Amino acid sequence: MDSRLELLSRISYQNERKILLIIIDGLGGLSHPNYRGRTELQYAKLPNIDKFVMEKQTVTGLIYPVRRGIIPGSGTGHLGLLGYDPLYYKVGRGALEAADLKTGEVAQGDITARFNFCTIDEERKVIDRRAKRLTNGKEIAELLNSRVKIPGATVKLISTKEHRGVLIIKNDGQLSPRITDTDPERNGLRFLQSEPIYDVVSGVKKATPAASKTAKIVNEYTKQVMKVLKRMKPVNGIICRGFSTFPNLPQFNEVYSLNAAAIAAYPLYRGIAKLVGMKVLYGATNLKEEINMLEENYKKFNFFFLHYKDPDSKGEDGDFIGKVRDLQYFDSLFPKIRKMKFDVLAITGDHSTPSIIKAHSHHSVPIAINSNFMKGFDKTKHFDEKECIYGSLGRMVGVELMTILMANARKLNKFEGFEN
Repeated sequence: MDSRLELLSRISYQNERKILLIIIDGLGGLSHPNYRGRTELQYAKLPNIDKFVMEKQTVTGLIYPVRRGIIPGSGTGHLGLLGYDPLYYKVGRGALEAADLKTGEVAQGDITARFNFCTIDEERKVIDRRAKRLTNGKEIAELLNSRVKIPGATVKLISTKEHRGVLIIKNDGQLSPRITDTDPERNGLRFLQSEPIYDVVSGVKKATPAASKTAKIVNEYTKQVMKVLKRMKPVNGIICRGFSTFPNLPQFNEVYSLNAAAIAAYPLYRGIAKLVGMKVLYGATNLKEEINMLEENYKKFNFFFLHYKDPDSKGEDGDFIGKVRDLQYFDSLFPKIRKMKFDVLAITGDHSTPSIIKAHSHHSVPIAINSNFMKGFDKTKHFDEKECIYGSLGRMVGVELMTILMANARKLNKFEGFEN
């Protein structure tokens, strides 16, 4: 446990006050020349959230989920906002995706990676990393599991949602996750060959036999997948990233003295919550169902993490108006959340996904926090990047957020220093 979480575990205590953290995926944007130079948040009509940020008990600002200048992945952005410094707790994307799988599908020590079904052209360039967000991923995964066999290794695909899934390599003790990705992370580039990550031993770069063996398995698997899917459209390949095993993280409820629950429609975000020890509430497939689930479970927990995915997907697709509509849809449902009377309510994002660049970006994300324990000196009138610059929260980094939420819920004792 790092020193900051150790401190919080010492000074946090239980009370009945309730906290809600809403993470709108890909919340932030950049000005778009086709829409009067505005960002998606500036362009959107958000009367209910605007009313929220204008309340005396609400303060606003901007937050860097990881650090200034760092482009957060979905996993690192969320870990930062939950108080787990992504530069200290090195958690691979594969582990985050795999954590939401059913018991028995993946074991401690197995090598996992996030995979995308993708479209590859004749020159082996990835022309669509998401294969048009296909809907039959489960069928394709089952086909590959029956047809692709690697001598001396057990490899399995589990489709999770749309083009996404988890690749699992059963670890016989002779494998290592220290290998490079095959996902180039951008369309138009050739998919990559996995390579062992070299360690420095006595001043010499050296790949372990386990890493070399694992990279060979991945490359052979990719090769066979392409043969099986050669005549299919739009899926004819697979790309992987974030090779990892399950980490051992400090548990959220123990650190913060909370009884926490997570509500998310997508597997990755449920996986993040599971890894840090939250209770994951299953069954919601969209925002409306998530909010109904929040209401149904309001009395059972004193901390909720609620995730809303859609704006990020529209941003990655370059759909400015689609992202605006998703933000406005959230705003239309926000009054139901306000009726639940949370003692502390925060809205922010895990990263910016400007539709003009169709990707995550390093830019800060707006944040608004409401509680009766706030100073309330803000003059913010609209929840967007420009207005929140002047909010009294200033500019924060992600790991500061949970401390502020806990303090506003009066869940932290005075810090007197550590015992000798």
